[in-house]
Amino acid sequence: MPLRLRRPSSQMSVNPPVVKTLTMEADQSSDTDNTQSSDVYEFENTKHPMEVLLCFNQLRERGLFTDVILSAGNREFPCHRAVLVAGSKYFRAMFCNDHKESREMLVQINGMQPHIMDLLLVYLYTSKAAIADNVQLLLEAANLFQILPLGEACTRFLEAQLDPCNCIGMREFAEAHALSALFSTASEMIMEKFADVVVHEEFLELPKMITMGGHVYCVGGYDGKNRLRSVERYDSFSNTWIEVAPLLHPVSSCGLATCHGKLYVIGGGDDDTSFNKLHCYNPETDRWSLRSPMPSLHKNLSAATINGKIYIIAGNEKSIHNYDPLTDDWSTDSVMVDRLESCGMTVCGGKLYITGGRGDGPDASDVVYGYDVTSGDMNHVSTMPRPSCFHGCVTIHRFGPTGDKA
Repeated sequence: MPLRLRRPSSQMSVNPPVVKTLTMEADQSSDTDNTQSSDVYEFENTKHPMEVLLCFNQLRERGLFTDVILSAGNREFPCHRAVLVAGSKYFRAMFCNDHKESREMLVQINGMQPHIMDLLLVYLYTSKAAIADNVQLLLEAANLFQILPLGEACTRFLEAQLDPCNCIGMREFAEAHALSALFSTASEMIMEKFADVVVHEEFLELPKMITMGGHVYCVGGYDGKNRLRSVERYDSFSNTWIEVAPLLHPVSSCGLATCHGKLYVIGGGDDDTSFNKLHCYNPETDRWSLRSPMPSLHKNLSAATINGKIYIIAGNEKSIHNYDPLTDDWSTDSVMVDRLESCGMTVCGGKLYITGGRGDGPDASDVVYGYDVTSGDMNHVSTMPRPSCFHGCVTIHRFGPTGDKA
């Protein structure tokens, strides 16, 4: 029977409509007859959830029917608890349990920058987020508030931005935030494109390491946000790291040398600035002091110690600086070679050996020079198998059958 709508009475009573019922023949292969059904029109407005959400956002923007205020920095954000609870497990735990915030009108969000709080609320109310150079802070906030889809979107954005110039920082960030896929991808890029990685600033800003007194010292560096003052010492006997006194000033891309039982940190800088500070660390007192500064400002230095003096090559100057810790004096010797920036330096057989380096352009050098610190003569002594810069250089002593050092 077709559907008939009854006329409402004057008493506004509404009778249910008469709905025809269809009985279909049972499937002969079935033991039970469960095919009876009614003519029910299952309607779904797929636009309705978004329309409701957008309506809530309009109400939020006008400050209507809000029942909680989130405070971040110097800004306050009137919100609807229901929307916050629906989109964030963090807020669900806060407002749906007997926490004091569930009864308070004003909730302080500590450590949250206002513009990031604004982006989070826009996402919760609209499902949209503008991810750009704010991705690091936005991902940290998404993880804090347990907004998983937004966190995953930020991670995909970071993976798309991976490059040899940023993969070290990406790997460190991924490790700190337990982003296993990003960590693996960044690690693979470091291994596969290491020759490209080492010429970029991130590699140069890694903490510098040096040995002194049977310990390994890890000095300064860059954590992706700030230059560091921290200094850590490794004891191979106990297999432990401990923090020692921090530097007086944060540094990265500096030079390191030891002389007369003390550690020296020379120069350094960041993308736009170079320093000429000379830090001196005394392990007996666990204290740092500043000594006479370098004659010029430099970063990406190479340093080595011979005959009680520290020799430094910095930039593309045709010169070698040397520092005497006993007199706290600097002097400079001119040399007739260039392309020495970011070279390797080591001492062997009473001479300084300088390996590779680069000039103003991107091309590295493959030349090995020997420098006589007494006469000031520098000679071309060999050629490396391939050009190199930003590399380490060490001396390995060989001992004969009688224990004599060769």
